[in-house]
Amino acid sequence: MEKPVIAITMGDPAGVGPELIVKVLFQEAAHQSCRPLVIADPEVMRGAGKLLGAGLRFRDVEHPAEARFSPPDVDVLRPASPRVDRVVWGKVDPAMGKAATVCLEKAYELAAAGQVDGLVAAPMNKQAFHLYGAARGLRHRSPA
Repeated sequence: MEKPVIAITMGDPAGVGPELIVKVLFQEAAHQSCRPLVIADPEVMRGAGKLLGAGLRFRDVEHPAEARFSPPDVDVLRPASPRVDRVVWGKVDPAMGKAATVCLEKAYELAAAGQVDGLVAAPMNKQAFHLYGAARGLRHRSPA
């Protein structure tokens, strides 16, 4: 039986998400239980890998079918947007909220299409998420 393909979204690029992904995927156990496909900006993931000195290589793929699932290579699928131009670690930024949201939407799209078997979302910054939503004219509604 083939191991499941699990989409892992990067979360907020200015937060702990990318680092957590690197730490988890550096562990052999992560690859024994699933075939991870990271949904992220590859440059953000490379930066986190370099910061941690993990020795992982982040390989760009455009479609899940291109993934090789062969550590220490980590397959990274970048959604059509965003390209994260500049990350200021720990700074709340609606652009980082957008990046996290777009990655999460892509993971859901892949799951709905049956191209991944499940998904895991790295932490998102709620404030950045809401700032991005407010910039798009979205309003939080309380249940009635």
